[in-house]
Amino acid sequence: MTVNVSVIIPVKPGGRVAALEPLRRVSSGIIDFEVIVAEGTRPSRQRNAAAAAARGEILYFLDDDSLIVPDALQRIADHMKDPGVAAVGGPSVTPPDNSPMQRAIAWALATLFGGGAIRNRYRRSGVLRETDDRELILCNLAFRRQVFLDAGGLDERLYPNEENELIDRLLAGGYRLLHDPDLYVCRSQRPNF
Repeated sequence: MTVNVSVIIPVKPGGRVAALEPLRRVSSGIIDFEVIVAEGTRPSRQRNAAAAAARGEILYFLDDDSLIVPDALQRIADHMKDPGVAAVGGPSVTPPDNSPMQRAIAWALATLFGGGAIRNRYRRSGVLRETDDRELILCNLAFRRQVFLDAGGLDERLYPNEENELIDRLLAGGYRLLHDPDLYVCRSQRPNF
């Protein structure tokens, strides 16, 4: 059975899309995927427009600098075999080659003191589990397309963290959401405060 995934990446006009390179190395023979680079200045609107145009059964949202692991699409497809799962995501970790300042910011975000309840968005911790908006982050988050569209997509008035409001609506509707610490992306932290 082929699983169709639409990878959606919003980008500023003329912006670089570093996320494309790892997508060229995806390790799977049963995943058919398309990549939609949505250019604009309103990420929520860009994501919604791309979702409406997408052909995949699964929408996988990345940021333009999200570097996926080679088995990311396969992991998502495997989790989505459970029809009760509406969304799955994983953490955004900082690459080890980032500057000391960037690594310090990453360390702080991944601690109870710095990141608090959302620290698992920034570290690989634990095992696959059901979760809520505290552990899911839109730079690495997949939804069933029909669930996303039926829910009305992202609230375009919100940015950033517009995924939190959508996740809250899905949870209120009884949907299950998963956090997979092995479904991570690497993203650099800002180089300064």
